[in-house]
Amino acid sequence: MTFKGRRRMRTVAFRVDEVTFAKIDVLSGLSGLSKQDYMEARVLDESVVVVPSSRVAKMLLEYAQEVYRELLRARREGRALDEDFAWSLLTLSEFLSGFGDGSMRDIDVEIASWERAM
Repeated sequence: MTFKGRRRMRTVAFRVDEVTFAKIDVLSGLSGLSKQDYMEARVLDESVVVVPSSRVAKMLLEYAQEVYRELLRARREGRALDEDFAWSLLTLSEFLSGFGDGSMRDIDVEIASWERAM
């Protein structure tokens, strides 16, 4: 099989549940890539390099605010955090740790302790 010559675009489609769709939406948004480019890179096991931009910063801020609001609701309602929310916290922590000097590791430890308590 060769990969030379003019590239003909093809369509690949698949269905996912709401939780998986939300995760893809978050990860592609935080990467700064379109959903198509993000999924293509992941399917082909290529690295996704986040290039800081105003678009990525805006997505990060919106996502962090959403996570914070959910934490406040959970505290107010006295309910435990579910597995999907733990994923959100870990994703945010991992993303932020890539930008800093390693000080975000304290958040990783805290999140891990929440998971054990759940």
